[in-house]
Amino acid sequence: MDPACGSGSFLIKALRLIWNKYNELIDLLSDEDKKYSNFKNGLIRYKEDEENSRNISELKNILNFRDKRDLISKIIIRHIHGNDLDANALEVAKVNL
Repeated sequence: MDPACGSGSFLIKALRLIWNKYNELIDLLSDEDKKYSNFKNGLIRYKEDEENSRNISELKNILNFRDKRDLISKIIIRHIHGNDLDANALEVAKVNL
């Protein structure tokens, strides 16, 4: 939340930081999903591995995005909030984002 966002410079930096964290999470989830998906060939899986696999799937469903543009819009809606007394500054911030 930026209570005096102006043209949105701080919001853009916050968006980039959050974007990088989401990408790290997505990479981590993909790596872990590959690790647990190797057991789908009829091999016996431990109960803990089944639970981890379900948790990874649940996290992927929570993220739920089609492409990078969709992910950016969801990050903005979920995490980025700005306000300013000048309505024109808010419009500039929206365009910049």
